[in-house]
Amino acid sequence: MYDGNKFRQYPEIHKLLSSKTIPILAAYSKTQNKIFLTTASPFPTLFNKKNKNILEFENGKWEYSDFFKEVNTVKNLRTKEELNDFSYWATVFTKANRFFPELLAFVSTSVDQSQSSKYPTELYNYEEGNWSKFDAFNGNIIGELKDGVLLSTKKGFGIYYPNKSKMLTKKDGLLRITSGILNLDTDRNGIVWISYSYSRLPAYANIENAGINIWDGTKLHKYTEKDGLKSNVSFSTYQDTKFRVWVPTSKGITVAREIKNSEGNWIFKFKNINNSGNVDYNVTNVMETKSGNIYAWQNYVRPESGKMTAADFYLGKFDGEKFVEIKSPFDEDENSKKYQMISLKEGIGGNIWIEGLFSENIKNLTSVPTKILIYDGKKWSSPPKSWNVPKEQLHYVGELANGMYFLTVDGFYNFNGEKFINLSDSVNANADFRVLKGASVAGTQTEIQAGNKLYIRLRNKGLAIFDGKNLNFYTIKDGLPSADISNPEIDYNGNVTFGFPSGGLVIQGEKFQAYYDDENIVTGGAYVVAKDINGNLLRFYNGVGLHVKRIEHKSYPLKISAVAVNSRYFFYNYPSEYSYFENSFQFSYAALNYKDPNQTKYERFLEGYDKDWGRPTKVSFSEYQNLPPGKYTLRVRGITSNEMKTNEASYTFIINPPVWKTWWAYSFYALFLGFGLVSIRKYEKRRMKLKQANRLRKERSEARIREAELRAKAAETQNKLIQVENERKSKELEEARQLQLSMLPKELPDIPNLDIAVFMQTATEVGGDYYDFHVGMDGTLTVVIGDATGHGLNAGTIVTATKSLFNSYAPNPDILFTFSEISRCIKGLKFRRLSMCLSLLKIQGENLKMSSAGMPPALIYRDSKKELEEIMLKGMPLGTTDKFPYELSEITLGAGDTILLSSDGFPELFNEKKEMFGYDRVKETFTEVAGKPSEKIIEHLKDTASNWTGGKAPDDDVTFVVIKVK
Repeated sequence: MYDGNKFRQYPEIHKLLSSKTIPILAAYSKTQNKIFLTTASPFPTLFNKKNKNILEFENGKWEYSDFFKEVNTVKNLRTKEELNDFSYWATVFTKANRFFPELLAFVSTSVDQSQSSKYPTELYNYEEGNWSKFDAFNGNIIGELKDGVLLSTKKGFGIYYPNKSKMLTKKDGLLRITSGILNLDTDRNGIVWISYSYSRLPAYANIENAGINIWDGTKLHKYTEKDGLKSNVSFSTYQDTKFRVWVPTSKGITVAREIKNSEGNWIFKFKNINNSGNVDYNVTNVMETKSGNIYAWQNYVRPESGKMTAADFYLGKFDGEKFVEIKSPFDEDENSKKYQMISLKEGIGGNIWIEGLFSENIKNLTSVPTKILIYDGKKWSSPPKSWNVPKEQLHYVGELANGMYFLTVDGFYNFNGEKFINLSDSVNANADFRVLKGASVAGTQTEIQAGNKLYIRLRNKGLAIFDGKNLNFYTIKDGLPSADISNPEIDYNGNVTFGFPSGGLVIQGEKFQAYYDDENIVTGGAYVVAKDINGNLLRFYNGVGLHVKRIEHKSYPLKISAVAVNSRYFFYNYPSEYSYFENSFQFSYAALNYKDPNQTKYERFLEGYDKDWGRPTKVSFSEYQNLPPGKYTLRVRGITSNEMKTNEASYTFIINPPVWKTWWAYSFYALFLGFGLVSIRKYEKRRMKLKQANRLRKERSEARIREAELRAKAAETQNKLIQVENERKSKELEEARQLQLSMLPKELPDIPNLDIAVFMQTATEVGGDYYDFHVGMDGTLTVVIGDATGHGLNAGTIVTATKSLFNSYAPNPDILFTFSEISRCIKGLKFRRLSMCLSLLKIQGENLKMSSAGMPPALIYRDSKKELEEIMLKGMPLGTTDKFPYELSEITLGAGDTILLSSDGFPELFNEKKEMFGYDRVKETFTEVAGKPSEKIIEHLKDTASNWTGGKAPDDDVTFVVIKVK
């Protein structure tokens, strides 16, 4: 040891240490003004108070340190659990730096990795006269870097970035660390208001007598009734366009003003708003209309149950000083229900919608239909019938430029200001709405809107994002970190945040950014997530606290790190040219972000090959196989986990053409062409000498012409024969057509209580459509309408067979048995691909039974209700399969009811613009004349079809059967 004048030796150290313990470092501690000697051993040492691995120099001699007696045991920092089996191989002192104080490390893994531990290295520091545990992580501190610390680990060098984030708990002023679904509401200033009572969904409703926390980006504030809050039971806050924050509570509204003082600190001023009766009023929600009116209401009316206090109906409008109470517009029976869910929203045109769910028990509250009333500023009224409000429970999703959107248990509706339109089965080039049939509605928040996008969760399947035109569905394959996302929060910056089982998710537009749990801090996924004024992430972990993750707004450099060409690798120094055969490439690239490299997303664009930038992905390489010759530039850019864009890296290279396309190859081609021209010249000279031979060729040519004339005459004769044959076939087709028509009933059944009319127009000489009737001994009318596959003689053949089978089985009262037998017989005839679509119904008195095998739905116009019913029965065409489970429908008919049966030729008519007539127009056309006699209905349908096609013959057979009950 050098004392400033000379080196000193201390051989007595070996007397104190065991033979297998070696000294490795003598270090001076500024905090204790002592010199310590740390040691290492090739064998593990179990940590306990008897350890003698650290020496200290005091009063001119070395002695054992009292460290182990003072510390005694190693404890887990989070659980405080004692680690009785912690072993170490060396002790090391590290100097203080701007990231760490002076530390004593107990290293758990040896240099050669011969000794390892399930516990990381334990670090202690000396402060205020005592040793205390500082931290524990895998690695030994080597030195200080610009923004971190260099570590040596068992996997090589690592970098430790000091955790600037922190967990807020009760000691920091957090009012609750365990709660139900709490609210993290980020206002326009980026300040986060944290309230702990929740009433949006009855299944998760909870009342917390806590108060409210406010996170201003730096400091956590807490306010209770003692600080001016109207009640400690507070719900989700709302900020209006005047930047006032409205805090709903169980006793009324508190309005807060946010003020930033000259020192840059936020101050919050509270004012309680009275009710018109100067009494307490319980509210949970606040809304501002486009005209600036403020409404407050209680969304969950219920009796007292367990920890849930009772809540009565309340609706009030702010007059500038107080809330003026508005009585419930619902009727007495609805207001008497024990459980009510009330929602308020501004509809299209500025009217106020109030929506109510009413039930005697909480269980049924999730299934009762929604009752809607409209407020025009003076009175409440029910929606007009023309709106066609669905008679089921509506779940509001949001409003876009083309209207309001609602989900039901199995549907998706658009309200355009005039009526509700069911989009559930709609499909177009931009959206397949059928995917939304799996959307979550029961016990789930559906109103998730940021800007012009609606976010619709599909339970454990994925997330749909809709902008009014485009509907995009995302799963884990598309960048969604988990299909299980919950507790959405929306802020004024357009961020939508969710919790998921292993972290928090932030969505901006259709861009996903996942923030995974730091398992050194907490696991299990964030309960609720939000962003604050500085863009930092707030994640509430139930039972733990509120974690503030400070987002570093720093861009990291991106580099193309490797290029593999036909399995040959280049690193950082790449060729600029490649041969024609070197055309299979793999490019590797990386952003130099060591904090969270797996969260970097990359986009790549190979100019000269790709049409545009590819979709962002976490994959840090791209492959191109068999690139054609040409000049290319690979461009790569990225977005790191802190949402910052990287620089754009590029690499330009050329793939040369093959040998046969080089300049000297073309020179050879030119030389070859020159020799060719010389040869042609020689040929011309030789041709003059062969003039006689040319005359001979001319004579042969004239002979060929004469032969061609003879062939033309033979072809003319052949055409005449073909014409005769065609006339013969046409005659046969006409005879077949007459036979086909003869199979149709000559007269319609004369049933006293039924008015029947029919129409058929075939697409070819022999049609594939078929209808028939049978009247049983007991007066039962059996009606059949069918459509054979195809047209012409083949279709006529299967219609003939079906006619015979119908005559045999029509008296049978069992429709399903009849279908089974007809299908079996047609299949037994082995018509190959021919089959028969068929609908068969039986009318006896006021009862109707019906089944269908691949035919369009039957339409029934109910005269008493003036409504149209659609009977859609799924079934395979007859003759395609054995023992198909056909469906049977049984309904009751009333006086004036009208039945329309048709083949698919009517809805599949095309006009001059190639537009299909469609089933919706069929319904509208039929509804227009359903009240008229059957013949009038037939005439209207015929005229409509003719007008649609411009009088042209249809491409498919068109058949109608109309039956009206007198």
